[in-house]
Amino acid sequence: TDVLQRKLDMGVRVKKYITSYGDRPNDYEHVSSYFLAHFKQVHRKNNVDAKRELYTHLTSVVDTRSTRQIIVNVRDAIFRDHLKESSML
Repeated sequence: TDVLQRKLDMGVRVKKYITSYGDRPNDYEHVSSYFLAHFKQVHRKNNVDAKRELYTHLTSVVDTRSTRQIIVNVRDAIFRDHLKESSML
């Protein structure tokens, strides 16, 4: 998010590179919401059997506490999936 925020603050217009963004506001809140919604839509379209979960996180590459928490969440999700597959959960 730090890179995205910096680019937006520098005046980079998202719609110049992603035409489907259209005339939405070019601020961090709207742009990040658009990206999250877009990834979720692509996931739903390509996950017709609903077996794969999608976890989305907005994070900063320099925020190690947030990054650490994301890694813990991913690890826990993988562990839960293994427990489900082994009928232990």
